[in-house]
Amino acid sequence: MAASRKLDIETYNRKRDFSKTKEPRGSSEKLAWGQGDGFMIQKHDASRLHYDLRLELDGTMK
Repeated sequence: MAASRKLDIETYNRKRDFSKTKEPRGSSEKLAWGQGDGFMIQKHDASRLHYDLRLELDGTMK
């Protein structure tokens, strides 16, 4: 799973122009989320401020 995740993030980083966006670069390092029970709350300041709930499923945040 980690190899495909790394490939996906590297592909993402190649396609983005980070000088034109505030989004962070993805990291190829696997975070210690545990046994697939991870979650996070993302503050998303888009056209209006809101919060997104991200759940970990199969080693990736959804």
